[in-house]
Amino acid sequence: MQIAFSDKLGATVFANPDGVGAWCGENVSLSLLLKDGSPLIGAGLADFVGRVGGMLGPKCPDVKRARVAVYRESDRKLISGPYTIAKAENWAVPVDAPKPAPKAEPPVEIAAAPVAPQPAVAPAPAPAPADVYTQPDINPYNAVLVAKVAENPALLDDNGVQRYWARLRMPGEFNPVETQEFKVGAVLAKARSDLQEQAAHAVPGKVTLLVNAQIGAYDFQRAAFPISAVGNLLSYGRPVWTAVPMNALGGSVQFTIPELPALAKLPMDQKEAEAYIARHTARWGGIDRAVAIAIAVSYTPKSETLEYGISKFTAHIDTAWVLDGNKPIYSFNAGQIADLQHELEERQAAERRQKDEQQRAARLAVLMQQRDQNVSFLSRLPADVRLANFLSGVPEVEPGVRLDNLAVARGRALTSQRPVPVRMLVQAGSGGSEHVDTRWPGHLRLTVAQQGASPLERGSWYLVEGTLTLDGPAEELKPAELTAKTIFACKQDMCADAQDPGAVMDHKLAALGRL
Repeated sequence: MQIAFSDKLGATVFANPDGVGAWCGENVSLSLLLKDGSPLIGAGLADFVGRVGGMLGPKCPDVKRARVAVYRESDRKLISGPYTIAKAENWAVPVDAPKPAPKAEPPVEIAAAPVAPQPAVAPAPAPAPADVYTQPDINPYNAVLVAKVAENPALLDDNGVQRYWARLRMPGEFNPVETQEFKVGAVLAKARSDLQEQAAHAVPGKVTLLVNAQIGAYDFQRAAFPISAVGNLLSYGRPVWTAVPMNALGGSVQFTIPELPALAKLPMDQKEAEAYIARHTARWGGIDRAVAIAIAVSYTPKSETLEYGISKFTAHIDTAWVLDGNKPIYSFNAGQIADLQHELEERQAAERRQKDEQQRAARLAVLMQQRDQNVSFLSRLPADVRLANFLSGVPEVEPGVRLDNLAVARGRALTSQRPVPVRMLVQAGSGGSEHVDTRWPGHLRLTVAQQGASPLERGSWYLVEGTLTLDGPAEELKPAELTAKTIFACKQDMCADAQDPGAVMDHKLAALGRL
């Protein structure tokens, strides 16, 4: 439910209903969608959030606290919050909440739908037609074609478009005369007029799509039915074909809808859920768990790409309805959908982290079993290979890696005219963290870029990994600059302690455990 907006600030506030469709109570959930050009993305957001809290009273007298999540409207990504604001604290955003740098903004009224007329607050407009479900009477492919004609009326005179529309809308008249050049003209003219009438009522960039899904067993903890996973791609083919190609649109249209997989639950209280299941249970006990989801989406017509005969668009959901037959039983507004998408992304990220941790633990266990074998193998490799393996981020033994030679590395940097990656053994000629001259090898200065690393100590040996840059023309032979992103301080000369095969393997295993 949209409860406030500001055209000047490019902001819309949605109240998110609970499982029974009510949004008002002591605790309310709000979603704030900001357009890409909104000045609130740069500054003033905390103040605006507080003002939103302040206008809740007339619409919801019982409200005491509000959770406000802020999303970018173009991609529905969370950009700030969620904030928790309270009436007892005058709706102020907590001091420790993330907020942009302050910036002076002129006063801007937040438009809302007040209970009583208030001169300082503009009344909200009536809900847009997209907020009320109307069963689509036109195939999505045809809806896109009509929208294209509305944008480009010249397509009305395209022979392929006329013939397609004639076969679609008046096949009884068109099919018998399709190949009769002296008779087909009248039918094409009629098709043109019909298409022109359709285009006159079209809203380019808006279409309602239907998705078939299944609900699972009722989740008592979440008070919702889970909805089977729905992908983010929807495709619709051309319903009819004609002998004359229609180049105005591909053979099918495909919408990429990032938020679609987030529609993963149907909120419903237990009593209503029981009644719903009872209505869909057959005499023999089978339960029909099929549901349809209608989604009203917005897309940018000019963003169309044509690949392999498919017209592709990226769309975003404005409103979604779960249908029981043709009757909507629950609706999601754009704010709820943005919240659901954020929840889905966090859940997926947690699942990925868990999977990565399981794979890392299994990998570590295998390498632990192979430690003695790998130590024996390393003992037969040259010292610089063992040192390079010590620096390597790969847990397995790499027999082909070597430390870099300064002369060769300078040559690579000179040839490529750009910084080159290196792994080197160095001895500091002085102390510090920036442009430290090395005692070994010569003609090299070292800067420590690794966060938290201690400054270099004069005379100490280090294993470093980073990028080497030449300063000035080659003929000047100035010291090369090495910026170390990874650095290991050795305890023995020439890093003899890091050459020990057991130390190398233990270092690799410890690094894998820390990843």
